[in-house]
Amino acid sequence: VANSIIQTGDGGYALAGYTWSKGAGRYDAWVAKLDENGEMVWDKTFGGSDEDVARCLIQAKDGGYVLTGYTESKGAGRYDAWVIKLDENGNLE
Repeated sequence: VANSIIQTGDGGYALAGYTWSKGAGRYDAWVAKLDENGEMVWDKTFGGSDEDVARCLIQAKDGGYVLTGYTESKGAGRYDAWVIKLDENGNLE
């Protein structure tokens, strides 16, 4: 499921949401980078054994990405707010 999509500075697109098809648990946050033709450049998942969802993303000034959402796998309680910073290649910072 894609919850958010943006056009990136290079003319491509980035989207954020969640997937059950790959990753570590029930739902994992999913981020994908597409080129200007809609072809997949990379995709990444983040999360643990429980429900982890990305709701929104922006492109940071350094070319990376910032995602927000919620996590059930980390934090102090059932659902916690979650902010993830990625570099331009989708690697966790």
